[in-house]
Amino acid sequence: MTQREHKLAVIFGGFVGLLAVWMFVRSVVLNPIWSAQTEVSTLQSDEAGLLAKVRTEAFYTRQWNQLRGKTLAGDHNIAAGQLDVLIKKLMQEAGMANISVNVGRPREEKKTWPGLFIIPYTVIQADGNMESFTKFLHTFYQQPYAMQILSFNLEQPPVQGRANPLHISSLQIEAITLSIDGMPAGVTDTRPSNDEPVKPWRPADPTLEAYAVLWNKKFMEPYVGAPPPVQQAAKPDPQVSLVMITPNGGIVSGPMDVQMNCSTAGATIRYTTDGGLPTATSGHVYDNNTPINVTGPMTIKAAAFKEDLKDSVLATATFALPPAPPYKLIGVWNFGSVAEAVFLNEQSKERLYVREGEAFDGGLLLLVLSEAVVVEMPDGPRFVYWLGKVVKEKEQLDPVRQPDVAAAVEILVESH
Repeated sequence: MTQREHKLAVIFGGFVGLLAVWMFVRSVVLNPIWSAQTEVSTLQSDEAGLLAKVRTEAFYTRQWNQLRGKTLAGDHNIAAGQLDVLIKKLMQEAGMANISVNVGRPREEKKTWPGLFIIPYTVIQADGNMESFTKFLHTFYQQPYAMQILSFNLEQPPVQGRANPLHISSLQIEAITLSIDGMPAGVTDTRPSNDEPVKPWRPADPTLEAYAVLWNKKFMEPYVGAPPPVQQAAKPDPQVSLVMITPNGGIVSGPMDVQMNCSTAGATIRYTTDGGLPTATSGHVYDNNTPINVTGPMTIKAAAFKEDLKDSVLATATFALPPAPPYKLIGVWNFGSVAEAVFLNEQSKERLYVREGEAFDGGLLLLVLSEAVVVEMPDGPRFVYWLGKVVKEKEQLDPVRQPDVAAAVEILVESH
């Protein structure tokens, strides 16, 4: 091969190599880029069409108006207060008591749904029964507002023997409200305003695409669509309203007045304090001008009655004494005529000194020994409190199990 032919072969080989590299780059790198650009252009075109439809389609405007009519106040802080009043009212009307709640700070879904606020609401605890809780759920889901229950716990009441056998805790609710400033163009606020005229809405960027997405969210489906037809249930018999007891139970630290009222005009309130159930002919008749004076443990059961109306749901309020301080016997002292026991309040760390013959734990301190003390109750039984043990671990005096203590009582107390 001549030198010229060799050069031509090298040039041809280089050209073929460059062509191969170009075909590879085009198929592996450039074609996907061009394809992606085409898809982006298509999506942008679709997006423009969607936005144009959102702006012109009356369907979305109708849905917005429909949703606004089912939210609370346009001001999310006022809406949170309205939600608090509404939930408490529904629970009390259902017959639930001891209600404790927490209203969370409304949060705006800025990234996904501008102008939409979610109000977190938690019922920390409430007492009732299955009938009252079911009644609350029924009335909750009949409300016209955009809200839903996320979760709840049903438990036995923390205090056994209470009249309400069901304890509801951690009931999580979410409600929504839409800011007036976030309304789409051409939409007016149809709800009445008590304090000030409705503020005009001014369109602004970004566009309304977020609201087109909003209608498709499952969370919104119960609130923006037409409700499914339901079979009309028979109207319940007219019933007297629930008796409201104030305060509705608690700790009795001193004399307190308890009042009752019923919103049904002309209804008679009857109540009991002995555990029995009030009826239209039994129980004390409550005088609206004379509250009930509670000075100790008591359970009030009340109901309201009126001719030609169904009796009200039973209302209860339980009052209890504060728990006894957690005392422990930490020392005994016998010297001459002085016989004294030393008790420690394990909460406040204060010491209580009790001498023989003085009142303690509902009785009288009868005898101080080297390892225990004996307390005699008014109705006769005697109890032994051992050194180093808390008061609630007291034992009733038994000559068989505590012969030394029984002998000391017989010699030092009964023989004198």
